[in-house]
Amino acid sequence: MKQSFSLAGYPAVRILLMLLLGAFFGAKATILFPEIYISAVFAIFSGIFLASCILAFYQKTKSPKWILIARRINYLVVLLLVGFIVGMLHSLKNKELDKSIAFWNSHKWEELSFSGSIENVQDAAKGRYIIAVDSLYVNHQLIKAPKVKALISIAKSEQLSTGFKNLGKGDSIRAVAKILPVETRKMAGKTFDQQKWLKQLGVDTRWSVQTLYAHTKTSEISIIEQSRAFVSGNLHAFFAVSPKLLALAKAMILADKSLITGQTRRLYQQTGLSHVLAVSGFHVSMLLLPLWWFMPRFWLNNKRKWLYLSMATSLMIFYVLLTGSPASVQRATIMAWFLLVGRLWHFNGPPINMLAFAAIIMIARNPATVFDVGFQLSFAAVSSIFLVFQPIEQLFSHDFRSTRWYKWLLSSLLFTFTLQAAMFPLTAYYFGEHAHLGPIANLLYLPFLTFCLFPLFIVSATSAFLFPAAISNYIVGLFDAVYTQLERFLFWLCEFPIATNQVVPPSFLSLLGIFCLVISLNYWSKPRVRWRAICIALLCFNLTTFS
Repeated sequence: MKQSFSLAGYPAVRILLMLLLGAFFGAKATILFPEIYISAVFAIFSGIFLASCILAFYQKTKSPKWILIARRINYLVVLLLVGFIVGMLHSLKNKELDKSIAFWNSHKWEELSFSGSIENVQDAAKGRYIIAVDSLYVNHQLIKAPKVKALISIAKSEQLSTGFKNLGKGDSIRAVAKILPVETRKMAGKTFDQQKWLKQLGVDTRWSVQTLYAHTKTSEISIIEQSRAFVSGNLHAFFAVSPKLLALAKAMILADKSLITGQTRRLYQQTGLSHVLAVSGFHVSMLLLPLWWFMPRFWLNNKRKWLYLSMATSLMIFYVLLTGSPASVQRATIMAWFLLVGRLWHFNGPPINMLAFAAIIMIARNPATVFDVGFQLSFAAVSSIFLVFQPIEQLFSHDFRSTRWYKWLLSSLLFTFTLQAAMFPLTAYYFGEHAHLGPIANLLYLPFLTFCLFPLFIVSATSAFLFPAAISNYIVGLFDAVYTQLERFLFWLCEFPIATNQVVPPSFLSLLGIFCLVISLNYWSKPRVRWRAICIALLCFNLTTFS
């Protein structure tokens, strides 16, 4: 990638940045200012839009330059206004959730009876379900509860004793429950805000089911659920002798982290390996690798190209649904689809534009995605690869990058360092922690994951029944021994005082400020100065936050 990147040649990037800027500004303005301010903002946007339209009308025959300026102003105002409305609606929804959570929290530990339908299976292994409540009974009195969503937890012992097993989406249940408190807790040395977590899930309260006395099975097992059960069964059968590898396999293939222990999560976070547990572009690319190899056989005519594209699209959609459609998988799948189309019909579009277009598609499908942490981290990581890592890599000579025997070592270290530096503002804002030894841990762990573990996970997920138990146990035993030693080394790294550093999270306004500054610097007319100014701005922001 050239260092002359600017917003001029990337329309999708311009649209995405304006939408994001408007959305974050609208979300914060709705919280900080009263309703009269929101009306004033709409009035200002409308005034600018009308003024630019009038300017374009009167200058129609006099100056084409002013017409172009007016059109650009209209373009920016419309995008900012759409983003502002999305942010405002999201903030208003959060305000209503805050009131509802506070109301239910004032009745903590009280007992109630309820009936409702399961809207989503949050974590079947831990008995967590999100339900839409139909009716509530408090002190034997019926209380209407419209639009109340609750996160309920049902102990496995309760499900087994009552015989109500395999609860699924759409099932109706009746139960007696206690209202759990919503509070801030210290977990593994970090603060966990339960209210923020509930707001991300879109629920009003937490209940612990004491007695489950009615269950109506109304859900039908879909092909996706059957496939998920098939893959899960294969993984359980193949990795029966290694709970650690089983938990890792389910997290990387099915995006199911229910078996990942808190100790393992903390270890991966302290060593900068949290991205391994999130299904993303790496996993999608590995699954599509066989299709990529066979692509030249379909280049002969258009019919074969369309056949290949339909097969690849079906496989990608199936995998997105199989994993539960997390933001990282959606982003990787949309980008992979664009890359397949470009390679089949020889379109060479810039990757950063395809990335932005993928984000726009996801936002159009669900505007609240803008405020999803996974969405922000996923797109920020891939953007950092295109905008930070590749320009820095090109500063080295071609011989140094391609012919030296240690090129893979330097490239891996450079990749991890630049990615961590570019992602630091977001990771500091959300997690308040920085892993200094991440490059070393990634350098040792990723080759073992790429060439050994992940291929084994794919084979076991699809064809575990082909291996006799003795052979599968022997293979898993070998991999488990290597993984155990690698895990011990990671624990040893975490014992160093410099392994991690707690940082004070930057404020939302400072993040918004650096975001606007980077956008402004992209309009600088001198490419080299522009690129260096952006790097210096990010470096100064990182050093300020880190100190």
